[in-house]
Amino acid sequence: MLSRSNLKAQEKKVKEADAFVDGADSKVSRTVGRPKQKGEKREPVTVSLTKSEAQQLDKIHKRLNVISYSKDEDFSLDRSSFIRAIAERCENMSDEELWKWFNYHK
Repeated sequence: MLSRSNLKAQEKKVKEADAFVDGADSKVSRTVGRPKQKGEKREPVTVSLTKSEAQQLDKIHKRLNVISYSKDEDFSLDRSSFIRAIAERCENMSDEELWKWFNYHK
């Protein structure tokens, strides 16, 4: 049977070892993007864009940031959140609305 001091020392060693192991886990690495939603699998996907296409896409969300700042609605939009917002909006449209939007904007 261990004395209290030996038991506390042993518990302290276990906590330190757990902290060391937890520090090595990949979950400590810097996360990118929004938090994971329930039931959602987060797998990185690569989209191939030319340099000029990527620049055009970046101009849009930067322009929206400037507009929001000028209207005192300061929000920060990056490329990923911009694409995500478009995808969510299109997903919520009816087939007819989506078709009208696509034909109008192409």
